[in-house]
Amino acid sequence: MSTTTTTATTTRVMFLSNAPPPPRRTVQRLAATNSSTHGGSEAKQQQQPQQQPQQQPQQPSIPSPPVFTTKQEERDHLKGRLALAFRLFAKHNLDEGLTGHVTLRDPIQRDHFWTNPLGRPFQLMRRSDLILVNREGEVVDGDGGANRLVDGAAFAAHRAVHEARPDVECVAHAHSLHGGTFSALGRPLRMLTREACAFRDDVAVYRPPPSKGAGPGEHIAAALGGKKAVLLENQGLLACGQTVEAATYWLYALERCCQSELMALGVPGEATTTTIKDEDAALIYKSRGTPGMGWVQAQPMFEVMADESGDDYLQ
Repeated sequence: MSTTTTTATTTRVMFLSNAPPPPRRTVQRLAATNSSTHGGSEAKQQQQPQQQPQQQPQQPSIPSPPVFTTKQEERDHLKGRLALAFRLFAKHNLDEGLTGHVTLRDPIQRDHFWTNPLGRPFQLMRRSDLILVNREGEVVDGDGGANRLVDGAAFAAHRAVHEARPDVECVAHAHSLHGGTFSALGRPLRMLTREACAFRDDVAVYRPPPSKGAGPGEHIAAALGGKKAVLLENQGLLACGQTVEAATYWLYALERCCQSELMALGVPGEATTTTIKDEDAALIYKSRGTPGMGWVQAQPMFEVMADESGDDYLQ
């Protein structure tokens, strides 16, 4: 009996030789005594250590415009983005001769605006080309490249929009091919595509009044109201935004929507063209047409344009 027991014990010890030694019986007795004295709570804590709750991974958030430590730093950044906006308009054929303008509210002098000098090609626009204009249309800062000329009539229209809309930082206007052609129809944009739904109830139609009275800028601002874009009858498009990027993207996207609808008009049986249901268009607008999404959707365009331009636009 003793031999068999010894052999079995030896075999068991050899099998567990790589495992940690079992707890001593004296420790178990102390634990048992401790449990009887303190209700077993400390023993349970020793035997079953508490598990830390697992932290949930943070969900990625939608990016937002950068924040700057100084207003001068913000001004320099915004002027660079404005120069890129002009280059983007040239790339996508949104420039035509001397027409087309973009104004940016200055972050330091809020009643002054950065804009393009008349005659400077959009595709060559640099930060140093931009000029700062006061509300009277007078150039007060900026090199302006070869000239410091301002289109007074165009600036007056932009100024009226800026003054009527304190929430607007940037206003963009273009006499684009498809936007100008579609504006001649004098009708609202239809919700033919998901891209058009970004403008659901957010693009106005402006028709010049028969009588003069107030200046055209005030009439345009009144027609625009609280919307982000307006079709200017027989002229083209105007879009605005809380950022340079948003205004740029809305003008580009509206031009594409006008092109899309003009293509649909050329299809035989245009009367049977279907539109997106209003309840569906409303849902799409919430994901594509908000002010923040204008900035987000513009980021790829600006990134590509910055890469193509190198550091030239920052000169």
